[in-house]
Amino acid sequence: MTILWGAEVEDEFAAAVDSAAAQGLTTRSRKLGAPPYDFDAMFRSVAGEAMPLVLVLSTPAFASYHNEVAAAALRYRLPAMFRYRT
Repeated sequence: MTILWGAEVEDEFAAAVDSAAAQGLTTRSRKLGAPPYDFDAMFRSVAGEAMPLVLVLSTPAFASYHNEVAAAALRYRLPAMFRYRT
């Protein structure tokens, strides 16, 4: 599982990693910095992974891009979990 996150939710990221490990899941980190964000490239790279699943932690920095994030997940046919409604 890949976790998309930013520095503002570091505690949530750590909790997600711990929870995934308790379930026997391996996680990959995709930490976003400052805009512009290349969600398309990020989701394209996840699509080629062994477990193409994305958990999107809603950082204030990129929450306003939720439509772009959802569109990229749909475009690459990736199961994704979000903390916000799209």
